[in-house]
Amino acid sequence: MIPRIACVLLIVLLVNAGAEEQVRSTQEELRRRNLYFGDIDGRRSAEFEEAVKRYQKRKGFTASGHEDPETLRSLGLLDRSPNEPRPKELSWPAEPILKSDEKVDVVREASELATSTGIAPETVGPSEIKLVPIASRSQTKQQRTSHTSQPVQNSPAPHGKSHAQATQTVDPAEIVKFVKDYLRATERGNLRKELCFYADYVDYYSNGTVDRRIVEHSLRKYYARWPHRHTDLEEIFGFRVNPRTALITVTYRTTFALRNSGTRIKGATDNVIVINAATSSPRIVAIREARLRP
Repeated sequence: MIPRIACVLLIVLLVNAGAEEQVRSTQEELRRRNLYFGDIDGRRSAEFEEAVKRYQKRKGFTASGHEDPETLRSLGLLDRSPNEPRPKELSWPAEPILKSDEKVDVVREASELATSTGIAPETVGPSEIKLVPIASRSQTKQQRTSHTSQPVQNSPAPHGKSHAQATQTVDPAEIVKFVKDYLRATERGNLRKELCFYADYVDYYSNGTVDRRIVEHSLRKYYARWPHRHTDLEEIFGFRVNPRTALITVTYRTTFALRNSGTRIKGATDNVIVINAATSSPRIVAIREARLRP
């Protein structure tokens, strides 16, 4: 009986060791692609699963968060049998294409920002964000400075005007104009103008809520990677108004074309932005995008 138990335990240990090695290898590959910034320890975590999902979305796979054979083969971690067809993944380069393709390392961004501007990292890092109540993140009046952009003033709604009053007269034409103006700002290389569309804190492409200055620093690197950009608004599917919070959720589809010195990319995305309407100048407080398969 004892030898049988020992044999079972040995098998369990070998299986666990193999699983840990697979996770560790996946962590290394995802870190190389700037999608995972946690420890290379062979352990599954929420951060690791989110990184796997991000990679799967980039490749057009089902975003399960698990290292299925299709994902492992795409990462080069699992051999393909001679007669097995290649996975139906998007034939785009490995470098990040969409803004949502790359995980924003807030700690690293804050450190780089501090080096280039002298801003204390703790003023733009997660510790400050945690101190700001969620309900007031999009309406804070704290003065912020940047080496290019001026502070964004999220002024409250006019005196005596409730959230419900601020959103009950939403004009669909104004929503369309807001989205078009925002898209024009994103493609013209005028980062200062684009930043005027964002609130001081933004729930940014599944990165959680980040300081607007972190968004700026991340965008600088993205636009350096893709200096030539064009975006067309294909369709606005609709918008939803929450009178209690004065938030407007807009869903729309865009087509885009990106170009740098060696690559040209075309594609389409479905997008969601959440606009805080309880201010004199509406600001984006959350943004998402999902790549469409060609």
